[in-house]
Amino acid sequence: MAVSPQKSSIEGRDLRRAFGQGTMRSTALAGVSVDLYPGQFSLMMGPSGSGKSTLLAILSGLLRPDQGKVHSLGQDIWAMSEGQQEAFRLRHVGFIFQGYNLFGAFNAVQQLELVGRWGMSMGFWEARKKARQVLDMLGLGKKKHLRPSEMSGGEKQRVAIGRALMKDPELFFADEPTSALDWAHGEQVIELLRSAAHERGATVLCVAHDSRIIPYSDQVLHLEDGQLKGVVYPDGKSGRPEREEDKTHSIKSGLPGGDDEGWNKGRTGSRLYRTA
Repeated sequence: MAVSPQKSSIEGRDLRRAFGQGTMRSTALAGVSVDLYPGQFSLMMGPSGSGKSTLLAILSGLLRPDQGKVHSLGQDIWAMSEGQQEAFRLRHVGFIFQGYNLFGAFNAVQQLELVGRWGMSMGFWEARKKARQVLDMLGLGKKKHLRPSEMSGGEKQRVAIGRALMKDPELFFADEPTSALDWAHGEQVIELLRSAAHERGATVLCVAHDSRIIPYSDQVLHLEDGQLKGVVYPDGKSGRPEREEDKTHSIKSGLPGGDDEGWNKGRTGSRLYRTA
């Protein structure tokens, strides 16, 4: 695992969010605090409805919390204006969503070129060259001329992932990036995200249900009922400086309420940092 510097790149403090009104009001997050570090691939897991996607949206600046603060790369993102937030995301953040959000009239190369030319001010040929390189990495070199209507679900997901990779962002947020892929291509995507963290120093937060991703992760955040129940470090190291209040516990099986089979495929010597 890459060794993270002392200063976190993303700090979320006492994050709370609810939806609905009156008797229909439901709590999605109930006071979650989390630190994410450069060079670290973090995996967020938990049952459906546990608040994973809500937390990702708040940390990435897409959803305003009812309470709490988020400091990202040293800036309070919820103290920014809407225009400042958009500029920050354009410059620093890459997103991979469950939905593909592709432009129907553009082929695969053009989807990626658009990011390079308008998001990164690349020239035409520079953007085209990088777009082709990224598509080749994702196994789509022979599909680069296809439009979304001509692609399978897995192919569209890989194009969406390639679009995020075009920017080489400092912060990566991925919501179920392998859900539409077979494991051969899903593993490749996870390797690319881990490489972005370990080799380029990016901060990567991935929401997923697939326990096969655990061995690739530097830390696994477990959410349940809108609360952070614990953090597992698959290689036995926290990836950030120890704090006096940290309490660690040895574990032999999987995440709290999780999938032991998937965990047993991972590395040994793990430990659990209790937060609740």
